[in-house]
Amino acid sequence: MQSGIQRRKRLFAARDIFGIKPLYYANMNGTLMFASEIKAFMEHPKFEKVFNEEALGNYLSFQFVPTNETFLKGCSVYSQDITLYMKMEK
Repeated sequence: MQSGIQRRKRLFAARDIFGIKPLYYANMNGTLMFASEIKAFMEHPKFEKVFNEEALGNYLSFQFVPTNETFLKGCSVYSQDITLYMKMEK
């Protein structure tokens, strides 16, 4: 059975307005991934586990990362109160 994404070629994702649960995303080797926890990406064969030194520098300077970057390169987090709608052509 195909998932709704495969049948309809559409994707909807949202992050709650309070920012309690984050929405992480990664685009690696032609694969777009979404999850509420980074560890969900770890087992994916196309996810590259490369440390993001720039995010560490920000964390050590400001005690938080002021951008949407995470400690893993290619993995980012959406800010709170965001909705995403994608229509895939292929």
